[in-house]
Amino acid sequence: MRALPLLAVVALAGCAAAPLPSEHFFRLEIAPPPARPAVTAIVVVERPQAHGIYNDRPLLFLGGDGSYQQYNYQIWITTPPQMLREQLAAYLRAAYGGEHVYSSEAHAPGMLFVKTEVQHLEQITGHGSSARLAMDFIIADHDDAPLAVFSFDETEPAASEAMADYAQAQDRLLARAYARLLDKLDPLARAKR
Repeated sequence: MRALPLLAVVALAGCAAAPLPSEHFFRLEIAPPPARPAVTAIVVVERPQAHGIYNDRPLLFLGGDGSYQQYNYQIWITTPPQMLREQLAAYLRAAYGGEHVYSSEAHAPGMLFVKTEVQHLEQITGHGSSARLAMDFIIADHDDAPLAVFSFDETEPAASEAMADYAQAQDRLLARAYARLLDKLDPLARAKR
């Protein structure tokens, strides 16, 4: 009989637990580049490759102890590869026009293919906060022969450890990476094939 009142107190205490924090969603968003002169090629943006935790929606951080961890309740709006592809396709459409940029998997002579692989997309914590973005880029022809290959690996300080500031730092990194890609892609997209 004494256990019944104790059980009731425990049950009521469970009801009084603090509510779970709300989820916060983030999206990478960069400003479009200025329109470029007309191009002759069709550019196809392939889905970026990403391995392991870089395919997951929770935001990542690299702690001072060197371990990678996922934030709870801090989530990308979609998977990083999908988000990066959407941003790259929109960026290239702004530069070259929508009729020259596709994000399908079509293959035809004269097309150029932009392939990317995500190596790092995380917040670095410990002494302040910064963002790190590392990606490999390949521009290939319709036979899958590489025409240009380069890597981007930079960090950018965030204004604070807040997730919104981290996402803005990632936006700045992504804008630099895509601008570098555009510089490599421009002469190839104008060449007669």
